[in-house]
Amino acid sequence: MDRYGYSRPTVRQAMALLRAEGLVDVEHGRGTFVRARRPIRRVTSVRYAKSARSGKSPFRTEAETAGMVGRGELLGVEIVAATPDVANWLEIEEGSEVVLRRRLFLADEEPIQVNDGYLPRDLVAGTDLETPRLITEGTYAVLERIGHKPLKCSEELSARMPTAEEIDLLRLRQSVPVMDVVRITRGAGGRPLQALRLVASAERNVFVYNDLPIS
Repeated sequence: MDRYGYSRPTVRQAMALLRAEGLVDVEHGRGTFVRARRPIRRVTSVRYAKSARSGKSPFRTEAETAGMVGRGELLGVEIVAATPDVANWLEIEEGSEVVLRRRLFLADEEPIQVNDGYLPRDLVAGTDLETPRLITEGTYAVLERIGHKPLKCSEELSARMPTAEEIDLLRLRQSVPVMDVVRITRGAGGRPLQALRLVASAERNVFVYNDLPIS
């Protein structure tokens, strides 16, 4: 107010706008602070890498590049009936049994994204992918080890407002959207091996697609 000669209501409106745009955080009892925005660059070649080769997961590699410590947390593994969307992604009958592996990824202990990985149960029954433990070598490495080598994948990315569960899980601030990525991985004969739904905080992730071929 003193520096620019504006009224108190005008300054308050300006601060409210900065907060809505995600540029400042208000800490009750302390004041208003510039928000530290440190997004992670999610590079295509890294995200599709086989972690078994480096001993480090793609997410940990990306977080490390951004100067942060990344880790994954297994939220649960369960056998569920395929919803219409999952059945369409995996090209199976609706209601068929699928293995759902849900993981949360954090950078410097702040939630960045949640992954729901769906695998046809007839494909992975009796393997590590059906067990409730974190697969450190990566899903692709396990699929290849059991005879279903991933050969190609397709990805669809959209943006939307989060659900109440996603707001809680990702600790999202008010009005922060999420990026919703669905990746279908296929093996021999074009069979879908996995449908991965990745929901990521839009202010903490930058998805990078490099060296795409131009026909």
